[in-house]
Amino acid sequence: MEPRPWWRLPPFWEGVLRWYGTILFSPRPLPGALVALATLGNPDWGVCGLLCALLTWGFGRFLEFPAVELDSGIYGCNGILFGLFVGSHFSSPPLLALACLGGSFLVCLLTRGFTNSVGALLKLPACSYPFVVATIVFSAFARSQEAAWGVELIKPFSYQTSFLAAYLARPFHLTAGEQAVRELFWFGSSLGAIFFQKAGWSCLLVGIALFTSSRALLALAVTGFAAMRAVCLLLPFAVPGQEVALGFNAVLIAIGVGGAFLVPGRRTLGLMVLCQAVAVPVGLGLAALGSRTGAEFTALPFNLLVSGALLMLQGRSFDAKPHLPALAFTTPEEAFAHYRRYQDRMFLRAVALPVFGSWQIVQGFDGPETHQEQWRFGLDLAAVDEAGRRFRTTGVTLDDYYAFGAVIRSPADGTVAEVWDQVPDNPVGEMNLKSPWGNYVLIYSAGIYLGLYHLKQGSVVVVPGQSVNFGTPVGRGGNSGRSALPHLHFQIQAMGWAGAANLPFLLTDTVLHGPDGEVFRPFSRPESGAVVSEIEAGDELRPLFLPANGETWRLRVTEGQEVRTVDWAFHYTLHGNVVMVENREDEAEYRLSTRSLEMVRFPRRTGSPLHLFALAVADLPFHFREGLSWTTTLYGRSASTLFRWKRRLLAVLFGDIFSLDYRKECLEHREDAAGGETVYRIVAGFPHRHTRGWWKDASLSLELPLRGFRRLEWRRGGQTLLVAERIAVEGQG
Repeated sequence: MEPRPWWRLPPFWEGVLRWYGTILFSPRPLPGALVALATLGNPDWGVCGLLCALLTWGFGRFLEFPAVELDSGIYGCNGILFGLFVGSHFSSPPLLALACLGGSFLVCLLTRGFTNSVGALLKLPACSYPFVVATIVFSAFARSQEAAWGVELIKPFSYQTSFLAAYLARPFHLTAGEQAVRELFWFGSSLGAIFFQKAGWSCLLVGIALFTSSRALLALAVTGFAAMRAVCLLLPFAVPGQEVALGFNAVLIAIGVGGAFLVPGRRTLGLMVLCQAVAVPVGLGLAALGSRTGAEFTALPFNLLVSGALLMLQGRSFDAKPHLPALAFTTPEEAFAHYRRYQDRMFLRAVALPVFGSWQIVQGFDGPETHQEQWRFGLDLAAVDEAGRRFRTTGVTLDDYYAFGAVIRSPADGTVAEVWDQVPDNPVGEMNLKSPWGNYVLIYSAGIYLGLYHLKQGSVVVVPGQSVNFGTPVGRGGNSGRSALPHLHFQIQAMGWAGAANLPFLLTDTVLHGPDGEVFRPFSRPESGAVVSEIEAGDELRPLFLPANGETWRLRVTEGQEVRTVDWAFHYTLHGNVVMVENREDEAEYRLSTRSLEMVRFPRRTGSPLHLFALAVADLPFHFREGLSWTTTLYGRSASTLFRWKRRLLAVLFGDIFSLDYRKECLEHREDAAGGETVYRIVAGFPHRHTRGWWKDASLSLELPLRGFRRLEWRRGGQTLLVAERIAVEGQG
């Protein structure tokens, strides 16, 4: 075990910092440390917040709550907020001690109760409900006792400093610049008010914490605050004294609805703005209620709006937008990049082509002829030759057509659900409207049905109940049913009868034949008019990317005049993915599908040998043939590092939310006539208009003999920038 660096805190105190970060929806210690410092704007309040957090966590530990729950930060963050409230509102030592001890236990009780009831049944996050309820209870208790006994228990509290109050008290005769400064002051005060802080440096630290946590969250906070202010300006009356209270709720709603609990997007942004419109009257109404009852409702508008939005979005279709994330992400940028990269595969079934050879999609999704309404997601496929012709000679007879009699196979593993093989094939140009679906095979696979229609009469070779694998022949192409020319109608459907309404899907492991040559697509939406074929399996290249667990490659890296050695160590995850570690500093992760390599995680160090290798092999097809090209799309931070300065600046301001495409091509040559060794080469270029100049002019070349990776070269113009050569392999099985 490696020793802990001197600057690292013990695990428990790192967890405490995460409690502070959780208030801003960040699980990282650094934003938590900044927030913890911000709470020391008034040291007594900050200490009180930490004390209540430790008490809340300690009560849970004493009662043996699950460790995962306690470590999640929900107990600690609610304890911190309640302690800050107590420290800022109570000055009597006995009452302060009672509030800290009893209130912390109440927060612990409410957190556990909410998690086991509303959280478990309605799948709602606890947010800061425990803190809000405990605050209402203790503030109402103190105010009622003040009225009954004529004593002062709660000291006067305002979210604004005297300087800020004096500045903001000038509603008239402000220039445009002064109005902008006033709005900036209100926004900064709103950030500090989340933690009951007024000092300018505390508000600034909260803003920095939000920025270091996620630039997207900070951008959302600004947008949400601006939306709240716009709503206030539409009101026929002023809201003096409520700007900051409305502001910190607006900030929390913006980062909660806009990015923490939902996947960011246009609809998510629209929903967040609508929540701001509702939060203003809710906040003003609760403020009026609080003035009568003495209760302080603090962040209740935020909690109500977030819970209401999440409840409203439950029970929709799986792919409905805004998306409720199915996985846990540390930042909105990660969620956005993940859904942009995988959303088609998450929401659509991906299947292989049910045919061999090259076929043209003569009618795709939303086709103008018959693919409308409930049948909009069907494919009509016709076999073609190299010239794109559907028939051999005149096309007058059925046998002239390449699709007629062509083998039709199962596109996935499954069970045959239903077959029909009794409809005669139509002469060319005629259709059978009485039996429009003709002869067909329905295959049940993982909850859906795969429909293969217009098959040749008497060609079906499977029976209901028979298990089939991907590639199992099921029949031959025909011209039965509503089919004037031989073709295959292929669709995915939810119901198990012929002609049921169909569902959208993706094609996997296909080669698109077009004016740009052969283009490999691991996953693609079918396009009308496209000529596609299946990429063949490649048994030669796949083993090159299956190193032994613990294997290490030693590379000699030449960069300019510098020559050094680099080690790449390999290990496997529980999911079977391969992780490459460069000198124990940086990592890349990939998975092998049946026909290609998918890069799951790119290295963080731009331009390192491992980073260049990952760029070169991403989406590599194992069937390697000269001239085959493909495009890889980078998302998030992997893309931002390659952008020009303008796009990088936008990424700094709004987060890593952009993507970048780059093209690669396969080349094959023999190294020497004597040895006859086949060397596969990959050449990658970065012609994207937003790519940095020195990346746009650069190219990557990767050499892969059948003995394994040999050489990687990074060139720009006629200059070689970096060469990495494998010189040794250790730990090989």
